[in-house]
Amino acid sequence: MTTVCMKPALADHISSSSVDEFLALKRRFRIAMVGQKGLPATYGGIEYHVENLSTRLAARGHDVTVFCRPHYSGSLDDNEFVDRSRAGDYLFRGVSLSLLRSLNTKHLDAISHAALSTSVAAANGFDIIHYHGIGPSLVNWIPALLGKRVVSTVHALDFRQEKWGRFARTCLRAGLKCSLLFPDRTICVSRNIESYVGPSDKTVYIPNGVSEPSPWGRRETEWVRRQGLTGGKYVLFVGRLIADKGCHLLIRAVQKLGRDLKLAVAGESWHTDRYVRKLKGMAGEETVFLGTVHGPRLSALYANCALFVLPSAIEGLPIVLMEAMKHRAPVVASDIPENLEVLRSDGTGSPAGIVFRSGDEDSLAAGLKAALDDPDTARRNVHNAYLHVVERYGWESIVRRTENIYRDIMRSDARAVNKV
Repeated sequence: MTTVCMKPALADHISSSSVDEFLALKRRFRIAMVGQKGLPATYGGIEYHVENLSTRLAARGHDVTVFCRPHYSGSLDDNEFVDRSRAGDYLFRGVSLSLLRSLNTKHLDAISHAALSTSVAAANGFDIIHYHGIGPSLVNWIPALLGKRVVSTVHALDFRQEKWGRFARTCLRAGLKCSLLFPDRTICVSRNIESYVGPSDKTVYIPNGVSEPSPWGRRETEWVRRQGLTGGKYVLFVGRLIADKGCHLLIRAVQKLGRDLKLAVAGESWHTDRYVRKLKGMAGEETVFLGTVHGPRLSALYANCALFVLPSAIEGLPIVLMEAMKHRAPVVASDIPENLEVLRSDGTGSPAGIVFRSGDEDSLAAGLKAALDDPDTARRNVHNAYLHVVERYGWESIVRRTENIYRDIMRSDARAVNKV
């Protein structure tokens, strides 16, 4: 008589815990993004970060909703890249955009919108609620206490910004504490931020990223010329017009050079109208204020400038600096740790630009002169800069690492449920 040995079923060799972990690994998640002003991104580092992260997560099969503020998003019905969804919200490159109102004031805009977004997200079955910025993270304890999976990204230590008063700084410091205390994971976008918050099992470093330049051509170069700018004959500043960004220093430094060189300022006020009036009052005919610029026009500005300058006193991890490097623009930047991290790979890599003493107008003017007078060094710096950002700040790696964090906390959740 022949004995037939049957192989046991595969499931007999897999514990229920392993099954839960396997399912968590393969799952596609419902993810809510809270804290950003909105999409599509037109200005702001957090907004560009969230756009690149959320659209790539959606392309990988996840269901992503980004909560937006109407005053930032404008009329989405007129945006050629946005479609109406069946649920009444909007779709942008696979991402659902949900517009919720906020109290649009300097101090209440972010927190009021985050609070309302949190209440909607907590009630709508999202697997993960991901907060961006320490201000919005002030309310992340609500979904955490409800048993939701929470991630917070610390984009900058905003309480250091000059525009905030004592009470606002106290609230922002409390938001940083909430970013560290309540989430399942806390992401720091720079080594400097990671060092500031200190070691923790829940804290992980994942940097900002930089996208490929937007295609541009004759239409964009003609627009640049209409602004009174000639390729290779202007210095470029990109960023919000707040005192911490140092645009006032740059205006005076360019004036000191005494050259046939213009300064193009791409950015707008963010509840800093008094400071913007000061800038325009001190600026001469050599300074051109362009307002908010994005997309192909911004790429054309980067690609055709003589220098890109970032004179900030405070940053998180500056996306505009990485964008300039990716566009192969020669860069001059203040010597704050966040800029040096991008330019010099924490001091270990080849120089990727010229640095000057933060807040020092004469040092900035000397840096501009050195960059303009030594084109050979400038070309070497541009080459180093391009290779550096391509190697370290690619979005595909950033998205994959973020997705792994989501999977890790969902596996942990599955293990906890299995033990009950």
